Amino acid sequence: MKLFPKSQQFFDMFERAANNVLEGARLLDDFFSDHDHWETKVKKIEDAEHAGDQITHDTMEILNKTFITPIDREDIHALISAMDDILDLIYGTANRMVYYKVPPPRRT
Repeated sequence: MKLFPKSQQFFDMFERAANNVLEGARLLDDFFSDHDHWETKVKKIEDAEHAGDQITHDTMEILNKTFITPIDREDIHALISAMDDILDLIYGTANRMVYYKVPPPRRT
């Protein structure tokens, strides 16, 4: 363990989280485009949400081991948590659509 690890690792984690959020959003878009396979698509969204949880956990672990950070600790925590919250909401939306048997939205 280095006392002063490379500051780039936080930005790498932000990029991983952002790419995962983008994938979750694409999966949600795909979810709404095909009502016949909602249950299967919810599982893919759930997998992306779990990946987001892991990225958040890993980032917090790095944060706790890093003495000097490239930006404020609170900002790192807030940013990675906000991206995780987005995935939680994406998963919650899809899961509730299936659970409550909500009819698919109509395209106009």
